[in-house]
Amino acid sequence: MGSVVTCGAGVFGLDRLDGSLEDVVSVDMPRLMTITDLRRRIRTLVVAENDHILEADPAKAAAIAKDLQTGAKTTYELFAKYQPLLLPEDAGTWNQLRGDVDAWYALDARVLKLSQARQVAEATALSRTHSKKWEALIKALIASADKHLQAATGESRRVSQTSRVTVVVVFAVSALLGLIAGLFIYRAIRRMLGKVVELKDRLVAANEGLERTVDERTQTIRAILDHVHFGFFLVGPELRITDGYTRSLSALLGKDQLAGELASACLGFEGDRGADFDMRVTQIFDDLLPEELNCDQIPARVVRGSQILRIQASAVRGAAGQVVQVLFGISDVTDLESAERENRDNRTLLRALKAPEPFRRFVADLSSRFGSVRDAVQSADEPRARRELHTIKGNASLHGLADIASKTHLIEEHDKIELLPVLDLEQAFQSFLESNLDVLGIERNGAEREVFRIDSAALVELEQAVRDATDLDTLRRTMSHRLDLLRWQPVSRLLGPIDEQVESLAARLGKDVTLRVSGGDVTVVPSQIAPVLAMLPHMLRNALDHGVEPRGARGDKPAQATLGLAFHDTGDAWQIEVSDDGRGIDVARLQERAVALGILQPGAQLSHEQLCTLILAPKLSTAEQVSEVSGRGEGMAAVADAVKRTGGTLSIRSVRGAGTTVSISLPKRTAARAAA
Repeated sequence: MGSVVTCGAGVFGLDRLDGSLEDVVSVDMPRLMTITDLRRRIRTLVVAENDHILEADPAKAAAIAKDLQTGAKTTYELFAKYQPLLLPEDAGTWNQLRGDVDAWYALDARVLKLSQARQVAEATALSRTHSKKWEALIKALIASADKHLQAATGESRRVSQTSRVTVVVVFAVSALLGLIAGLFIYRAIRRMLGKVVELKDRLVAANEGLERTVDERTQTIRAILDHVHFGFFLVGPELRITDGYTRSLSALLGKDQLAGELASACLGFEGDRGADFDMRVTQIFDDLLPEELNCDQIPARVVRGSQILRIQASAVRGAAGQVVQVLFGISDVTDLESAERENRDNRTLLRALKAPEPFRRFVADLSSRFGSVRDAVQSADEPRARRELHTIKGNASLHGLADIASKTHLIEEHDKIELLPVLDLEQAFQSFLESNLDVLGIERNGAEREVFRIDSAALVELEQAVRDATDLDTLRRTMSHRLDLLRWQPVSRLLGPIDEQVESLAARLGKDVTLRVSGGDVTVVPSQIAPVLAMLPHMLRNALDHGVEPRGARGDKPAQATLGLAFHDTGDAWQIEVSDDGRGIDVARLQERAVALGILQPGAQLSHEQLCTLILAPKLSTAEQVSEVSGRGEGMAAVADAVKRTGGTLSIRSVRGAGTTVSISLPKRTAARAAA
């Protein structure tokens, strides 16, 4: 009986030991191994993300991206595997970890998108904004699991000691059988505990190696960011630069300490320009419009003394999808723009050589307008001076003389037009001509030399008409009529490469536009139509800047906007139409501005067409911001003045959301009408 009791006690001890070891092997060890494997998996994904950013080979980058997708799936499988092993006291930490990793994956998708577009600097900067809270959270879970495993292992040791005592008793009673069983159990326990310690040591070594790899990659990324010719910084909702900006930014902006400073002030935006910049950044945080549209509102460049900086902005979103920061990329493009300026001059020369007659007319027109500006300034005729300068700016821009256009814009910025800046501007224009006289074949004083061509058949007809003249009066009428015919030219010859000019301006404005010209074969007398042709840049520029919507804001209309330029000969007159399929004129806004400027009395009752023609009034514009392109209310006033001087008429049709058409009718003078 005693032997049976003793053996029963031994079996009970063995059962306790078996249950304790079962918990260690099936729960505690898998818990620690799973959470440790989860940390290794997430760290591996961090390294893979950095590899994807730095990998220039598209094929290798695609393979890394595929590994990232597979890794993401594996990570969530580990989450599912760990869920039933979760200790009750770790539930709060576990939920935080899930939320942080979800946010990490959401941001990782944007990083990969930038990386695939080879926007390495932007992708790197965005990658650095990843939350690192998951490291601390998962470390807490590992510590908890390890603590629980140590406790369970200790319990197994205590049970083992109890079992050994029981085995000794059983041995004393049961002799050799008990001894063999005890030794077997003891050795099994030692082997199992040894494996636990070995696995733990391997996990620690693997984690330490992975931590070193992550640190090395982070240092590599930081070294790249600190030595590129770009600067990156983040701005919070208070519009101030946060800690963590790149060292290269300090060199670009010439200031060591930038954290906490207003971004607008550091970039050189002061006064009203600074307030406008702050407003545009605030709009990104408000997140009311599409992100691309909001970011496009940020000025693309700023001039700081002799330095020119290019600016790019993008929104950084939190786990809930809200904009939490704005990432800015800054680059010094002074040398680049200098090279581009030289390249533009070369392209201008090529265009002038392709269409020499329109360019010669442009040069002659500009030379004449400089004289008109001087006279207006000296006679204190400020409105005329501004109209002429606005025309100079527009025509110079469309003919590729960007420097002349920019200098003119700076003169317009002043409250009063002074003579000295105008003379400097004229000298800059003359310097361009002087340096390219041989190429352009233009007189030094910019005077236009009209060249008339006559084919052999027309020459034979002229000779025959002269021989057929029976008296001097007939000869005079014949010669006058024939010479008038010589002056007629297709209007396309006078326009030159206007499609290229519009395309260039549209690219500057970031708009997708096509120009459709019709009636280019209509023949005109250049001297009669030239004043209005010189105004076409104003009209096209206004249509591009005010009429055509930005990319992504055209609603149901085709993404590519259309500008139309049409010429017609009605017999008694030439008709010119400039149209766009843009946003149309906001007549309510126009009327409000007209009343504010005193152009219109409050409560005045005008038809829709009369309201549209208010845009012809000097200084009246619906533009919210003055730019180098338009916004001063001078361009259309100059158009109206030119039409009036040629004895023509002008009308405007506009439908809100559908577009605007400006129609001009220029009567032919007697000789021209007779020739027609």
